[in-house]
Amino acid sequence: MPRTALFLALFALSSVDARAHAPPYATGIGFHVTPAGERSMIRTNRGLIVGSREQGFRLVCNDAFRASLAEKVPVAELGGGGLLVGTYAGGLLRSDAALCDFDAVGPAEVSPVDVVRGADGLVRALLLPLDGSDGGLFESADGGASFERLAPVGTAPTALVTAPSDPERVYVSTNTTEGSQSIGHVLVSRDGGRHFTERVLELDATELRTYVLAVDASNPARLFVRTESRDGIAPERLLLSEDAGATFRAALTAQGPITLAFGDAGEAWAGSATGLYRSRDRGATFEPLENAALTRISCLAVHGGQLYACALSSLELGVLVSPDAGTTFRWFLRFPEVTARATCPKTSDEGASCALAFEDWSLEQLVPGAAPPSTAPGAAAEAPEAGGDRASGCRIGASKQPGILELACTALVVLWGAHRRKRHA
Repeated sequence: MPRTALFLALFALSSVDARAHAPPYATGIGFHVTPAGERSMIRTNRGLIVGSREQGFRLVCNDAFRASLAEKVPVAELGGGGLLVGTYAGGLLRSDAALCDFDAVGPAEVSPVDVVRGADGLVRALLLPLDGSDGGLFESADGGASFERLAPVGTAPTALVTAPSDPERVYVSTNTTEGSQSIGHVLVSRDGGRHFTERVLELDATELRTYVLAVDASNPARLFVRTESRDGIAPERLLLSEDAGATFRAALTAQGPITLAFGDAGEAWAGSATGLYRSRDRGATFEPLENAALTRISCLAVHGGQLYACALSSLELGVLVSPDAGTTFRWFLRFPEVTARATCPKTSDEGASCALAFEDWSLEQLVPGAAPPSTAPGAAAEAPEAGGDRASGCRIGASKQPGILELACTALVVLWGAHRRKRHA
């Protein structure tokens, strides 16, 4: 971010009330089977939103698992409703099925970069030690309770994916620099991540990093990689490799961050800051869907034959769903529809730390009839520990603010995230 823009952002925020947080936005969506049935899990900068259209949505605030507003928290479903979550302050955390308690697991003093659960049920975690030493790939065969280190992955890993049709095929993206030149690397494993072959991916002058995004569901050698632009303005590339990373070609160029999802019958969708794209040849080529009327797309998922998108529509951020392959969309989740916290004991991580966060949420989202958590049954009145959401967030007032203040707050969140990423680059 230019110094002038940073100064203006700080000036805009300096004279306003410091209670509210950055406006909520979604960065991921999944659908998990729990003992109580299927539920959706929407990852946001303010916490995890869980539930369904039929039963309602509930918020598990960032403080429950020690996440900051600037983090895009890696999450993997463990089966039975539990999650593996990675945060900078908390490290690797394993939740119960109700998402009330989050217990530390795995190595200490690490920053989790990515976590995935493969088709074989094994859980893998890409971890970067806080002391600056090489990162490593770790594996759990007991649902995230314990982890074994498989292989080193260098000092700047960015993402991890496994092939749906061959869980032994594992891809990791990393990055290095030579002077002012960034160099992307794709590490390819055929034995579950115990040994890797390195592929070098040439980046141009506008590109900073690479991220492995996805592997074709039926072909483990078809890999998709996203490049990140240096300034957030220059277009990104969605790169396709048909030979497990030996060679790449651009399948799409668009303003990022680019996200990707696959459907049936050879369809794929890519989302960007400017709109939605569809592919009818499994991601080999894309065409824009002009009538989708979505921008700022930050996640895509296909579930039950429907396409879900975290996006901006009619000047409102939330999650939308399309029953017709992206031609039309309707709302799946508007943030003011989240009118309750997760149902948790007062002594749980959520119960002890999320009362004030949800009070802020209720005020900002103008939740009708929402009682302050301090008077709700079972709610905790204690303030969250320092370092949680209230201690690290960008806060610009308890009610909705003019657009310039929201943009300034978001700019600061983005800047802080970029600063922290550079510390580990």
